[in-house]
Amino acid sequence: MPILHSPSSKRLFGSAHCPPHCKIPAYDCDAYELYPKFRWVYNKLTVAELQGIECEKYIADFVETHLTGYTGMMNVETIGGKIIEAHLRFSPQWPNMYGSWFTSSLVDLYCGKGWTGPLASKIATPVGYSVPLWDDEKYAKTGTTLTDNAFRRLESMFNVESITMQYSREKPLESTPRPSGGFRIAWVNGYDLARCKLARSALQAYLHQLDDTEQWIY
Repeated sequence: MPILHSPSSKRLFGSAHCPPHCKIPAYDCDAYELYPKFRWVYNKLTVAELQGIECEKYIADFVETHLTGYTGMMNVETIGGKIIEAHLRFSPQWPNMYGSWFTSSLVDLYCGKGWTGPLASKIATPVGYSVPLWDDEKYAKTGTTLTDNAFRRLESMFNVESITMQYSREKPLESTPRPSGGFRIAWVNGYDLARCKLARSALQAYLHQLDDTEQWIY
């Protein structure tokens, strides 16, 4: 699969054909392998040190100064005007929120055609939310049993843009980031925060119900 996402997200990328030779990372483990020259961005201390203390137009300046020669998407996380993390990939939960043009423009970029989408200054994208569902990691495996239709029903019921799952059964659970405090099971993405939270609660309840049913059967 040229767009390197989890199988549970496949339905979100069917709007554009991506040739086999064009690899587009959606996860850090893939981006790390694809761009050895720039993998230093995953060192949080290096990212902080390269910015210096006095930094205003920090994101654009950081990219222009330290990432010359890199072509692709970049995901930047900030707190208080400082970059705390940088990722050489896009976020798989966001493409459908940018608009129908995004996936084809993404493929063009990685196929060497440059950025064919609109400039950031001309995109009238409303504020969006990506609400994570944290729970016991056993529900990550339960989530792999959900079908695309099940996701679509939840999305339609709560009028959210998409629901994406973190875990794929093709990879060992131990290879997935697992910070203390819970496992990130899924994201609920949309423009209405309250609806996203309701959908998250419904998804969590559904996963618990499925898990209880499986245990009863066994």
